[in-house]
Amino acid sequence: MLSSVATLPRPTTAIEARAATGSRSQFQDYIQWFPRFLNEEIARQLPAQTRRLGRNAQWLSPLDSDRYQPSTEVDYLRATGLSDQPSLMDRRWSRLGSCWDALGMLAQTRALPQGVLLVEAHGQLEEIDDTSFRLPARSSPLILETFRETRQWLNAVETEDWTGPLYRTANLLAHLHLLRNHRGVPAWLVQVYFVNDPAGPASRADWLPVIAGVHARLGLSRRPPFTLDVFLPALYPRASRGVASWPLTS
Repeated sequence: MLSSVATLPRPTTAIEARAATGSRSQFQDYIQWFPRFLNEEIARQLPAQTRRLGRNAQWLSPLDSDRYQPSTEVDYLRATGLSDQPSLMDRRWSRLGSCWDALGMLAQTRALPQGVLLVEAHGQLEEIDDTSFRLPARSSPLILETFRETRQWLNAVETEDWTGPLYRTANLLAHLHLLRNHRGVPAWLVQVYFVNDPAGPASRADWLPVIAGVHARLGLSRRPPFTLDVFLPALYPRASRGVASWPLTS
């Protein structure tokens, strides 16, 4: 577990797609500096037969070597051996783009094809809602149909938040549905919540009612299948003179 604390300077070079602050910055640094701890925390939430694969997850994005560019659908379809098939997402979204903070891959086994970890990171309550979102009119019929399918799979009740402030979460659940039920890809949606950050909830207990509220607003009676809630200690709980505090593995 993370225990001792040392001070390391934050990267100072201008890197394209490099987040300066917030949960995206935290997660980018976890992948760069503490991937083993990150993988172990994710693996704890996976079923026993998949746990070993989680400990050895390979991250496609965001990577320092790729200048922190986000992965696209093409990247993970290629990684899972599905790039030669027509894009199901393209038929459902007129312009999908990237909708996750990180993308990881689980190794293929005799029993399981290549798996996918779709990650969304949260550090503050304000990151949960997007009040500025507007559903694209051109693609809304296909998106609404996919959301209807997704709610049916989740046994969820339709609410206005699916196409409102929680559209990003609904979008990720829809991708999980498409990958699992249309593509046959063993995908997992990993929701990462940072704790001990002065700008956000201080503990796991503080996050739990927020998570329950999201589920209720999306009409869910239980946590969606194949989703993981992972709580990570913030890498920068305090800073002084431009130097950030970094937890190190013991």
